[in-house]
Amino acid sequence: MRFKLEYLLIFTTILLMCLPFVIQFYTPNVKFEPLNGTIEYADSVKLTWNAWKNKSWQENQEEILKKNMKIRPEIVRYQHELDYQLFREFHMGDLLKGKDDYLFSWGWSDARCCINNLDSDSLNSFVQKLKVLSDLFKQKGKYLRVIIAPSKEEIFADKLPDKYSYNNPTNDYNNYKKALDENKIEYWDLLSFYQSIMDTATYPVYSKTSVHWTKYGAHFTILKLLDDVNTYFNNLLPTIYVSSSVVSKFDNGDGDTETTLNLMSRIDTSDFLYFTYDVHQKENAFKPKMLTIGDSFYWGIKGCHRLQDIYSMESKYLFYYSTTYYPTWDPPKPVKELDIVEEIKTADGLILLNSSHNLLNFPFGFQYDIDKVIDGLRTLPNKSTEGRIEESI
Repeated sequence: MRFKLEYLLIFTTILLMCLPFVIQFYTPNVKFEPLNGTIEYADSVKLTWNAWKNKSWQENQEEILKKNMKIRPEIVRYQHELDYQLFREFHMGDLLKGKDDYLFSWGWSDARCCINNLDSDSLNSFVQKLKVLSDLFKQKGKYLRVIIAPSKEEIFADKLPDKYSYNNPTNDYNNYKKALDENKIEYWDLLSFYQSIMDTATYPVYSKTSVHWTKYGAHFTILKLLDDVNTYFNNLLPTIYVSSSVVSKFDNGDGDTETTLNLMSRIDTSDFLYFTYDVHQKENAFKPKMLTIGDSFYWGIKGCHRLQDIYSMESKYLFYYSTTYYPTWDPPKPVKELDIVEEIKTADGLILLNSSHNLLNFPFGFQYDIDKVIDGLRTLPNKSTEGRIEESI
């Protein structure tokens, strides 16, 4: 009996070892859900005598087998799940494990407590020019809003590891606010706004296993921002409202850190709230051309999928001032292909949005264009808000 059992185990082991090859080469219709995050795949090396002789072709075939195998996503998930369940280990670069299964960005946590990424002279120089830009926008009847979205590291500071719990009074976030205050630039620091929301919120405003606010969390800034823009332009914009809602486990976008871990189980099993939006259109509605320079927190706002019904179709989202995204899902283009002076001269509003501890390289290149933008705006006639709207409609 023992002899038969040993043969059975050997036979089963051989079958399991052969299974990936069977799936790879003999089941063309079998597909697996792709892995999340940045995944490396191997390109083929052309078979030549030199490639064979120096073994680069053989090594390439081995890499293709490892990285391009059809069943690889399931193998990776199984390995990651074992490491998580047995050792509480994760496979992700910028990850910091906090208390009570809260996950944070290591870089943003470090920026809160321990390091400065911004050069103070460069920051002050940019903010001084931003003040000039802000004043010009007012003179030309244009809308400008500087917004600081609270990073999760600030919202859940009590869940950070003790080593990162110190709130450095001279970190980039505090220095940025200080420069804005000294130059008398109006801005929204949304930290207290969200802290008050979270005191009564039934559903997660920030997920314990995400980087950003949830779609439900972004909802509050969507309403606040669109109401502010509408008020500035004399309530002539189409207005957004919630048409329905659904409660479910997190979907695409929420729990973004957790999905990147490629586990087979869930860490955050909370119920999440999701809204569907509709828009009240108005006769002769004014649809402003809005430009937004922002980091990835703005995706939660754009994710309401209704901005194209409120803003002009010429509006643009300049993601990290590097890639241009449009109200519809047209292919993005590099910001460098834009005539940024003309874009801002013809815009009705500019939003500068960044999360509190994601200030590395801020403002991401806009500082090199702000002088020519200011010069371009000075060529425009001064207009009141009313005059700007009357001209537009």
